[in-house]
Amino acid sequence: MVRSLAIMFEPTMGETGKLLFLFGAVAVLYSTFLVATASHAKTAADAFRVAGLIPSTPRSVQRTYLALCTLMTAIVLGLVAANLEPTQIILVGGFFQALMLPVLAATALYWRYRRPRTTPQLESGRVWDSFLWLSSGGMFVCGIWLFYLQILKLVS
Repeated sequence: MVRSLAIMFEPTMGETGKLLFLFGAVAVLYSTFLVATASHAKTAADAFRVAGLIPSTPRSVQRTYLALCTLMTAIVLGLVAANLEPTQIILVGGFFQALMLPVLAATALYWRYRRPRTTPQLESGRVWDSFLWLSSGGMFVCGIWLFYLQILKLVS
């Protein structure tokens, strides 16, 4: 897919433009993969800790984080090895992104109401709490809806 996009640059910028685009695309996609894997694994490990699914020790959270990073990377490598079409890989990515939306919303609500209050000046009021609940509800609805749509696309 990236090679197909790089062809757009060839008529106007020649072979050099195509190569620059390919180099930039690989750099951006690789860094995005690293950041997304790390952030999703960290968020999920913390959510597991908060939900009581893993012990609340730093070592346990770190081990879960590393396991999730390894699992996510293995899934990506499996998708590459399966030689799927780019559209199928995007659908699988959408599936996992849909799973993360409710986790992110629940984490935001947890940190709003369950963490110790040490700085009264940083407390939010009713308006901000309303926006938090509205956005969290939207994330739950979108996550569930996107999950449902991705399942339909993967099945068909």
